[in-house]
Amino acid sequence: MVYEIEEDSRSAISQEITRSSKKFFRDDFLTRRGRREYLMKMLLLVTVPIMGVIAESMIRLVNSISEETASYKTKEQMNLTESSAQLIHSLQNERGQRILGIGNITTLESILKAYNSTDSWIDKLQIWPLPNTIIVPNFLLTRSQLLTHIQNHRKTSNKIITTSSAIRKFILDEIYFYESIIKPLIEYLLKLAPASRNSNVWKLYVGFKMLASSKEEASIVRELGVLHYYLGYFTETDLKQYIKADSLNSAFLKTSKIFASQINDYLNSALESYPSLLITLNKMKAEIVSNKTIHNRNPLMWWFQLNTAYINIENTVHKRLSTSIQGYLEKDIRLENTDVIIAICLLFLIFCICPLLFKLMINLVRSIERFAEDVVQKTDLLKFERERANSLLYRMLPRTVAKELKQTDSATAEYFDQVTIFFSDIVGFTQLSSRSTPLQVIELLNALYLNFDNTTELYNVYKVETIGDAYMVASGPCMAGVVGTKMPRYCLFGDAVNTAARLETTGAPNQIHISKESYELLTIFGGFEVEYRGTVELKGKGTMETYWLIGRLSPDQIDSLPNTVQWKDTDIANI
Repeated sequence: MVYEIEEDSRSAISQEITRSSKKFFRDDFLTRRGRREYLMKMLLLVTVPIMGVIAESMIRLVNSISEETASYKTKEQMNLTESSAQLIHSLQNERGQRILGIGNITTLESILKAYNSTDSWIDKLQIWPLPNTIIVPNFLLTRSQLLTHIQNHRKTSNKIITTSSAIRKFILDEIYFYESIIKPLIEYLLKLAPASRNSNVWKLYVGFKMLASSKEEASIVRELGVLHYYLGYFTETDLKQYIKADSLNSAFLKTSKIFASQINDYLNSALESYPSLLITLNKMKAEIVSNKTIHNRNPLMWWFQLNTAYINIENTVHKRLSTSIQGYLEKDIRLENTDVIIAICLLFLIFCICPLLFKLMINLVRSIERFAEDVVQKTDLLKFERERANSLLYRMLPRTVAKELKQTDSATAEYFDQVTIFFSDIVGFTQLSSRSTPLQVIELLNALYLNFDNTTELYNVYKVETIGDAYMVASGPCMAGVVGTKMPRYCLFGDAVNTAARLETTGAPNQIHISKESYELLTIFGGFEVEYRGTVELKGKGTMETYWLIGRLSPDQIDSLPNTVQWKDTDIANI
């Protein structure tokens, strides 16, 4: 019986917990299957965000590695760009030395040195900067083709020239030949622009490219100036070409300073060692632009040296600017290396924490399981105690009164039109108690009252109280209500109560003493044998006719009685 109650209680608690978690946790985690499903759901709740974090960390790691790889590639491109810039500078220097060589102004050693420098920088270009994806002349498709093209040019044009027309043609051809190599290299420098998270890198690189273009135009200005001093004058076409090259030189230099303000600082710092360089150059440029005939070639070497010095200064600025760009790229690489390390550490940390989280989640589910079982036990105990308290309360008060008292903390007094009140007494109880031990008295009363209680439960009779040996019959109206708050008692008030008490005091042993009102009720229902006792003097009530209730009639006796109501035991329970 106790086991069935516990199972019912456990089932009720389980259903309650299941209902309270209806949206997601529908299973009963008090059972083994329910616990497994609950654990899987909890692990799923933890796994989904963890997998999201792992995916995000993996993406971050892949992106960091990609950016790091791109930065290293960018650095390689910048190294290639710097080598290309130095190749351009060597080609410009070679062009200048070859032009000076036609008048034996320079030495063969200087020319060969320029050749070796150009060949050396071509060899250093392990990756050819001009890919096959762009349209370039055939001699620029590969490093070997370029080297062959330049060497063939050196062989075919290595002659001593004396006539003015031949000198002019040679210088212009030299300018065009080397320009056809240098200009594509300069244009492709912009395609090698490094990608960086720092916007300054792109600006510096544009300035780097503009400075390379400025240096090429300055080199052309130098070669055309040599032509002017060779011939002593400019043709109109040559003058226009000179002015164009000088203007482009100034424009490219100004543009480079806009994108890379450092160029102005680097240039001024380098020119401090040559305070009169720009002044002298500008003066000689003004003389050339005036295009007055000059019959003296002495300024030619001076012009060449001044322009070469200026071009070398621009080349120095070029290198410093390249170093600045390399510094930004190195910083990018360090940052991306840091990002890769952080991403790896974060991923490692997540993989280390995941087992701990799963372990904690399993422990949490087990704690919830233990808590739920404890709740069930406590609820079972609470239910048992509640039923026990209700049982005690229902023994003290009628069930309807007790329920009203629990709900409202007060009970309304009731008036009953007709009740039957019974008082009983044990004859000789006082003498019996004096001859018996207290334990024997209690056992006697318990046995007696247990029989009374079992009988009253059959007929919906309420026992008000027991006082000693009195088991308090009179019929009539009365008031009933709860009296008191600390120890509330259900009390009856009215004449019927007093009458029942007086009848008990005037009764006889082994007799049920009833009032006339009770007798009349029994007569209406019939089925009882009643004997008239006579009149009895009752204290406070005067004389009263009373009767003895002998017992119940048999069914045959009841059928033989005229004008009596036929009834059953259950009829009395409904009174």
